[in-house]
Amino acid sequence: MKRQLAIFSSALAVACGGSPSAPPATPKEPVVTDSTPPVDDSTPPAAPTDADVFLAACRADLARAKGLLPTILGAQPKTIASTLEPYNDLLISLGAASASSSLTSEVHPDAAVRDAARVCEQETSSFGAELGLNRPLYDALAAVDVSGADANTQRFLERTLRDFRRSGVDRDDATRARLQAIDEEIAELGQAFQKVLGEDVGEIRVDPAELEGLPADYVAARPPGADGKVRITTDYPDLIPFA
Repeated sequence: MKRQLAIFSSALAVACGGSPSAPPATPKEPVVTDSTPPVDDSTPPAAPTDADVFLAACRADLARAKGLLPTILGAQPKTIASTLEPYNDLLISLGAASASSSLTSEVHPDAAVRDAARVCEQETSSFGAELGLNRPLYDALAAVDVSGADANTQRFLERTLRDFRRSGVDRDDATRARLQAIDEEIAELGQAFQKVLGEDVGEIRVDPAELEGLPADYVAARPPGADGKVRITTDYPDLIPFA
């Protein structure tokens, strides 16, 4: 009878899906979800300064000039269209970089922009010195036949080749390297000298009557000080009416 009850109990447990020896199920831990949005700690890039903008524009002109050099040297045959005209374009871009940097380095009110202009001015001057001593470039220009061209074109090429020779392009490699180093040193010293002049502001004090004959708006913008004198500096644009 006991054996029958044991068998019946086991059968009942299996029928109910259980097992007499199975341990109770362990309850699962609740999953906690962090609903806090992630913090964006990325720093946006800083906006370019006026100095950055100027330097990029000046260097773009210089890069255009440099980019034309391989075109000139590789052109075949050497003609006005393939060689002389690209060289003229090179000079225009180089001149734009040189003019903007030299002017801005002297007159811009922001010292950081003036310093950026001096950087580009030095780079432009260095490339110009290198260009004037570039013998392959001289040979490429000298190979252009302008005998049938107009007088202005002939004069342009004649003066260009003359200036190359004056720079020392027809000298040996060692001499040309020395000449380029001298040119770059002169440019650096000249730039430093101009910076000192530009940042050293002198002044004079004059009687208001001594401004007679100068533009009315200029006089009105410079009233006498406590001592009754008008202060005139060597800074731009104070000195312009006196120049």
